[in-house]
Amino acid sequence: MLAAPFRVGFRPFGRFMGAMDVMEKIHKRHVKTPHWYLMVVGVDPSLQGQGRGAALVREGLDRADREALPCYLETSEKRNVAFYERFGFQVVESARLGTGGPEAWAMLRQAPHP
Repeated sequence: MLAAPFRVGFRPFGRFMGAMDVMEKIHKRHVKTPHWYLMVVGVDPSLQGQGRGAALVREGLDRADREALPCYLETSEKRNVAFYERFGFQVVESARLGTGGPEAWAMLRQAPHP
């Protein structure tokens, strides 16, 4: 991380850190108890539509369910909102990530009831 500003440039890195700050504040506002955080889920575009992303999400949710914990994630892809809703996530807040930046959605799935 220390080399990132030198690799991508200080301005892009500053925008990235600003976006992370916005989402961190949203995260803290909506989840105050122990939980699982699906931080990065991605599938190569050439392999999408084959159930790989769903398998990754299910793996994380299975672990959260075993511990009876809620699960939180963020996405900056509008089409992913419906994808995650199929797993029981609900949008808790959305935000614009900087001036002219993309919109992002914070989503939470409550812990299962025993």
